[in-house]
Amino acid sequence: MNSFRQRIGQPPARDDDGPLLPRKGNGQSRFDDLTSVSIKRSANRGGNTRGGDRHRLKAEQVVLVTHDQCEHVADLINVSQGGAMIRCDLALELWQPVMLDFGDGGLVECAVRWLRADRAGLEFTAETQFGCDPAMRDSILLSTIRKSFPQHAVRDIDVGQSSTGGTHKRRRAGGETRVAKRHPLIWSGSIHYEHDTHQVRLRNISETGAMIDCGIGLPVDAGLLLDLGAAGQLFSFVSWSRGGQAGLIFEEPYDVARLADARPEVAGPPSWTAPDYLRKTPPPSSPWVDHWMPASLDELSEELEGFIKR
Repeated sequence: MNSFRQRIGQPPARDDDGPLLPRKGNGQSRFDDLTSVSIKRSANRGGNTRGGDRHRLKAEQVVLVTHDQCEHVADLINVSQGGAMIRCDLALELWQPVMLDFGDGGLVECAVRWLRADRAGLEFTAETQFGCDPAMRDSILLSTIRKSFPQHAVRDIDVGQSSTGGTHKRRRAGGETRVAKRHPLIWSGSIHYEHDTHQVRLRNISETGAMIDCGIGLPVDAGLLLDLGAAGQLFSFVSWSRGGQAGLIFEEPYDVARLADARPEVAGPPSWTAPDYLRKTPPPSSPWVDHWMPASLDELSEELEGFIKR
């Protein structure tokens, strides 16, 4: 009895002269050793199941909006940090600008970068896009240049106001006030979620929500705090999340003009040399060449100030 009590909690005794592993028998299994049962594979591996796209999405759809404002439903195959792959039966052209609508707060402009059968590769535009009227956007851009990049400012006049107090706007043929070239500014911030902080990039923003590039998956309906620094903090809820991109709905309306209080980054040229089929500059024969040429801060400031002068 005493020897039994002494063995409780101790490893079983081992015969030092015996083998470390038991010898295989003649196909007879022991009830106390599962490793002695030999299970043969009944079928060979049919293919490499590890080589697929781990981020591939299934049963997802998005709305593709073309330049003529026509909407088309497309299958969303996958989403990455810089773009998306879709499947649709629409005849697209290389470098054609399209809008990709993920849902709440998820409208982002893209360029068609490659085409193959019924699939298309779309690249998200670099700059932060505004979900407001063009006059408000131009006001934010000019105020941002004056506050964060004063060396590029042309003159010190309130946006949209003349020296006599009147309002001057240059209108295009369609009655839309707009700068001719793209702006190169990218706003960033951070999200505070689950006792952690993640840096994010603003893809677009409006008074009701935003689309962010966060690089992580966020659960739908999760509450978080979007911190834009001097531009404010917004309590938000996740409306959708795919491939590191997420749509946020603000708890309260946001004054988009506050973005001018935060210093954005200026989009620069890529740090790597792209192959011929992925050049940032569209081919000369493309009808969309002018659309994708961003303005420098000097050019943007001069053009925005031109609205005021006229």
